[in-house]
Amino acid sequence: MNQRLTKPILLSLNLAAVLWYWLLQHSLLNFRDIGRQLYATGDAQEYREYALWLRGASSYCNPMRTFLYPLVIWLSGGGICLWLLQAAGWLLACNLIFLAIRRQTGNPWLAVAGFILTCANLSLLGLTFHALVEITAFLLLAAMVYLFAQQAERWKEPRVQLWLLGLLAFLAVAKPLYQPLWNLLMLVFLGSTMLRKRRMPWIWLLLAVLPVITQKVISLKSTGSLTSSGIGASDLKKYFYRKTLYLADHGTLDGFNGMNDSLLALQIAKAVNSSAAEEWRFLIAHPFADARVMLADMQENIGDPFPYFYKNKNPWIVAWNTGFNRVMLYIHGIFFLLWIGWLLLHRREHGEGRWRYFLWLGMMLQFIFFSAGLVFWAGDRLVAPATALWVPLYLMLGAAFLRAKTGNKRTPLI
Repeated sequence: MNQRLTKPILLSLNLAAVLWYWLLQHSLLNFRDIGRQLYATGDAQEYREYALWLRGASSYCNPMRTFLYPLVIWLSGGGICLWLLQAAGWLLACNLIFLAIRRQTGNPWLAVAGFILTCANLSLLGLTFHALVEITAFLLLAAMVYLFAQQAERWKEPRVQLWLLGLLAFLAVAKPLYQPLWNLLMLVFLGSTMLRKRRMPWIWLLLAVLPVITQKVISLKSTGSLTSSGIGASDLKKYFYRKTLYLADHGTLDGFNGMNDSLLALQIAKAVNSSAAEEWRFLIAHPFADARVMLADMQENIGDPFPYFYKNKNPWIVAWNTGFNRVMLYIHGIFFLLWIGWLLLHRREHGEGRWRYFLWLGMMLQFIFFSAGLVFWAGDRLVAPATALWVPLYLMLGAAFLRAKTGNKRTPLI
């Protein structure tokens, strides 16, 4: 297909996506009470409270949250404009995924498949109706996927690496989950740059660290600590550690979800009253229990439907979403093995941009999936933004293996 047909195809896809969104919003959005729907969850209310602190209307800054998404709420006004902004972010991310696949494969039909597959994930669409950070994370991940696709052959250049680290920094101040990853990769970048005595692009380095520094300043001012967020340690204790304690005490996870109130209160108190040292000693001493709990929670949070779709109100949407996630759970397992296999088969190409692109996509994806194993009862909300990663990765991997099997060198697939 000619390159000049990409724009009309993309325009058609966008029109279809807008129509698809318009049809679904009738079932999912109550315009007369949009403020209540946006902030129906406890997390959304915490983001709104943080936004009030940012604009000086509140004296309380939640130490569990970071500033980027509350800033979005504040600047958008937090009502219908926030919903419209998130809907536009969802559509923009779909476009970036299309363009990334088109750039890397040269095949517009794979890019079309990627756009449609992204739109088919109703969890992402549903998240646009809630004041939650996941759509912002989805857009930032899609931007990283697009940027790396455009600059894959220049991945060794410090400036390109800092562009990616800059986007990751924005992710870190949107969701603290990404802060340890940013810390690690920034150390690797600084170390490799100094060892190879490459010229440091100081302006780009400053821009790459500025979001994280801003969060540190906010945390120091509001809590007296340089810790960006306490949500990681809190979730580890309240979710993963508590569930692993239950498994160690009972030898099974059966009954964990159905505990009576008194037993649940005792178990929560036991976990919360443990010190961090006790917590880590226990987890280190029970590696098999850790792995069992993590795998169980990964399966639950990846395979379960979006938690804010209601079967009595939206039966066909719940059925679609449930079926989609259950099928994808098995596909994720298959493509994890294919990803490992492709990297090993092409290990001699490890210095090339394509190999690094595949490595980065898969590592980011597995990082998100494994982090979902640290909490429970979240549905697929936490992993929904990873659609920006697995859609291009799986399509490009499938195309690469298909081309290798058929020996078709004329088809521009990977």
